[in-house]
Amino acid sequence: MGIPAKALTFVAVLMAAMTGHAVEPAGYVLVVQGQWLEKGQAAPLTIGAPVSPGALLMAPAPAAGDRITVIAARTGGVLLARRCEEPAACRKPMAVPAPTAPAGREGWLGPVFAAIADQPDRYVTTLSRSASPPDDGVLVWEAGQLHLASVLEGRAEGVFEVTLTPLACPGQRRCDEAPIKARLVWLPRAGRATVESSQPGLFELELRREGEAATLPPERKWVLAVAPPDVSAARARLRVAAAMADGWGEAVDADAKRAFMRATLSTSSRQ
Repeated sequence: MGIPAKALTFVAVLMAAMTGHAVEPAGYVLVVQGQWLEKGQAAPLTIGAPVSPGALLMAPAPAAGDRITVIAARTGGVLLARRCEEPAACRKPMAVPAPTAPAGREGWLGPVFAAIADQPDRYVTTLSRSASPPDDGVLVWEAGQLHLASVLEGRAEGVFEVTLTPLACPGQRRCDEAPIKARLVWLPRAGRATVESSQPGLFELELRREGEAATLPPERKWVLAVAPPDVSAARARLRVAAAMADGWGEAVDADAKRAFMRATLSTSSRQ
C-alpha cells in the first residue's frame, strides 16, 4: 500500500527541519486580494511570497471578491486558486500540494517572484480597462547603439519621439543614468532605427509620433537591451514566460501577468 501524499509532505518538511535545510517552496503567490495567511504564520501573504508544501492557506475573515492564486515553483502552472464568490466558500483552509515535477525545471522562477516580493510597487501597476498589456520585449544593443526597428515594425513611415528611461543596468539594482531622448525618422523599407546608448540594460520606452496631440499619452513599454550573444536566450525566456502567463487564464488578472513579465525582464537584466 502506498504512503499518502500528505504523509510524504510531512516527512519531507520534518527531515528538512532536522537537517537544517530550507524547504523548497511549492509555489509563489501571484494574486492576492483580501487577507490570506499560511496557518501558523502571523504575517499575511503578499504578492511574490513563497508557500511551503503541505501548508494550509486560509482567509481569517473572508469577504466577497477575495481571492488568491499560487503559481507552481517547478512548472509555472497554476498550483491552486480560490475566489470567494461567497465568504463561506473561503473559510475552509486549502492544503498546498507538494511538488511532483522534477526539481530544477524552471529554476529561474524563484528570482522572478523574489523581485516582485521585494519591490511590488515597481512591477504591479493597474491597466485601464480599455488598455491591453504593453508588448514588452528584448532589443539588441551593439557597439553603443540600441536597435529599435522591432518596436517600430508595422507602423507607417514618419518621425517618432523616443524617450528611454533606464530602470536597471547590468550588475546594478537601480540605474542612475539620465533618460535618453531621440528623434527617429522611420522608413519601413530601410528597416533600421537606432539610438545611442552607452550600455545595455532595462529601460522604460516612451514612444510618440511627432505631431500627435500632447493630450494623448505616449505608448509605454519595458524593453531589455542585451548584446547579440545574449539575445536568443533572453527572448526564449520571455517566450516561455508569456506561454506560462497565457496558460493561467482567468486565474491571474492582466495586472499580475504584466508584473510577472516585467519581473522576468528585470531579473534577466541582472545576469
